[in-house]
Order: sequence, then structure tokens, then C-alpha cells
Amino acid sequence: MRINRFIVGLVLLLWFTGCYREISSERTRIIEVASALAEQEGFNPQEMNVLYDEGNTKWDEVRTLIEKSSGKNETAFSVLDGKNYQAVRFAPRREMLGGVLWVFVDRDNLQVISFFGEE
Repeated sequence: MRINRFIVGLVLLLWFTGCYREISSERTRIIEVASALAEQEGFNPQEMNVLYDEGNTKWDEVRTLIEKSSGKNETAFSVLDGKNYQAVRFAPRREMLGGVLWVFVDRDNLQVISFFGEE
């Protein structure tokens, strides 16, 4: 009986570790794709704070603020609607106005859907 529990525990541990590695490597690939776009746009990701926005919660807050403050932008982000995307935020290490870049990567094919620079 103890051996069975040990084996079940070991199998669960190995399964969980494998799932974590898969999630971690997906996260790394998404950040790499977003960083490549940031470099194309003239940013240096190595010198910036990079936020993998888990659940896109920070982006949702920013999007809501932008859409409330300016009605003309309400459709600017419609390209993201219905997409399975991950937001990655690049910001200067020193707080300042502007200089923030949001990159939106499709989680299904790891292609950049769009990007947005805060002013």
C-alpha cells in the first residue's frame, strides 16, 4: 500500500513538473517573440522592465482607461477581440511619461497580432 502511494505521488510530481516546464517554455517563447518586435521598433528589451501580463489583467485596465478617455480609440484594439493572445509590456526602468510598448502575441501560433505604444 505504501509503495502504491509512493508511485502515485511520484507520477503526480513528474506530471506537474512536466506541465510547469511546458508553461514556462511557452512563456519564454512568447517573450522572445515580443522582444523581437520591440527591437524592430527601436526598443532595447534588455534595458527595459518586461512584464508578462498574466491573464492580460494590466492590459485590460489600460485598454479600459484609453477607451473611456477617447471614444475614437474604441475600435483600435478590436483586432484583439476573440483572439487567444498574451500581452507583454516593455517599460523604461525609470518611470517617465511614454516609452511603454505593449506587444500582443497569438498564443496559438506565436505570431505578433498587434502592438501599441503608450504616450
